[in-house]
Amino acid sequence: MMKNILTFILLVLVTATLSAQPKGCVELTGEQRTATANAVTKAHQKLTSLSASFTQEKSSPMLKESLVQKGKMFYKSPKKLRWEYTSPESMVLLFNNEKTTLKNAGKAVANPPKMLSELGSLIISTLNGSLLTESKMFQVRYFKQKNNDKKIIVLLNPTSKKWQKLYAHIVVELAADTHLAEKVILTEKKGTVTTITFADKKSNATLADKIFTE
Repeated sequence: MMKNILTFILLVLVTATLSAQPKGCVELTGEQRTATANAVTKAHQKLTSLSASFTQEKSSPMLKESLVQKGKMFYKSPKKLRWEYTSPESMVLLFNNEKTTLKNAGKAVANPPKMLSELGSLIISTLNGSLLTESKMFQVRYFKQKNNDKKIIVLLNPTSKKWQKLYAHIVVELAADTHLAEKVILTEKKGTVTTITFADKKSNATLADKIFTE
């Protein structure tokens, strides 16, 4: 159970190495950075809902083979999120405003860890764009790949002690046209790397409230 819960930490969210700058990228500064941040903010202000499938791959020095999980994600502005693993095991995390619910094999788990609420807030802040512009928890830097103008790379370096204990950094790969996340890679302090790749994204569709309660 706890293994799956900790795996969830690795959500909303292209890390090359443990270096301070993603490989093959140029940092955006000054007016370029301001324009990019403004574009990210505007795009996410228009986002009322988002659904997607995802593939999550975790590699670790402690694992002989990568752990691959698949699932579905549903987000509704401003503070509703459903993060559902469908294989190899079934598990659902629901964040409905300030309420957090964990379901394992269809059954609600009593007294879910407090950390889940904080993680839910972190993921929602990524989806609504607030974490990708200015954050008290992370230093936010923007990059462009030298040979690919269709992607924007956001490097998040933790500044709060709480997140510094968990992550070396988080990198979010955004589509340059929509400014929505296509891939997230989280690198933990101990070298574990989790990559989440989103597909079949649908934005601003109508989502029933029961999706976030059942």
